[in-house]
Amino acid sequence: MEKVHAVEIIKHTEINEIVFYISEFTYKLSHIHRDMELSLVLDGEFFVRTNDEFYEASAGSIFVFNPYKPHEFISRGGLCRMMTIHIKKQFCRNYFPVFGNLSFKQSNVSEAFDQAPLERLRLCIFNLAYNYYLEEFGFELRCYSDLNAIIYLLVRTMPFEVFSDKETSGSRQQEGRLTRLLTYMEEHYQERLTLKALAESEGISASYLSHFIRRQLGMSFQAYMNMLRFERRSSF
Repeated sequence: MEKVHAVEIIKHTEINEIVFYISEFTYKLSHIHRDMELSLVLDGEFFVRTNDEFYEASAGSIFVFNPYKPHEFISRGGLCRMMTIHIKKQFCRNYFPVFGNLSFKQSNVSEAFDQAPLERLRLCIFNLAYNYYLEEFGFELRCYSDLNAIIYLLVRTMPFEVFSDKETSGSRQQEGRLTRLLTYMEEHYQERLTLKALAESEGISASYLSHFIRRQLGMSFQAYMNMLRFERRSSF
């Protein structure tokens, strides 16, 4: 397999609920984010793999990943480049609170859109990028406007489900546990960390933890630790 190559080439300070960056890669190991992720491919061709999806992406493709959804990118040859927006759950909660309980049913945005609205979505993403990096006075207002337009197009076109407050509360408890576990693994990946030790840190059984990690990440504890160590080594 080609050597892992993944580098973030541009990143500015986040604007409250928005983080925007451009990255280059030939391969991105399976990873997750706490925020919703929306990406537009600029160059290259690669495969996208999640727990339940596998599809091809190329220049112009757009995809969205719900928080904590593992995803992996595998180049078909050559360097790939894409723009990515991380959208925090708190975004638009004061006027569109359903967003915090919303989960898209698929990741491949391009597949769900007709050509005309897909072009409008691409334009909104490019406008957001332009305003984000130009940083003229009041650029935050333009960025929030662009992101609202992006979310509007997504919820009007993409299939999604909305969880109840009770379901969302239960989901957030699991997300909190997953966050603690991931933080612990990232802090101790250089040590000989065992599943038993990790389970003890959370006060649960090793058997339950094993099933929890596989269900949440789509891989075993050992597979994730191997991935994490390899990723950290390759970043130096």
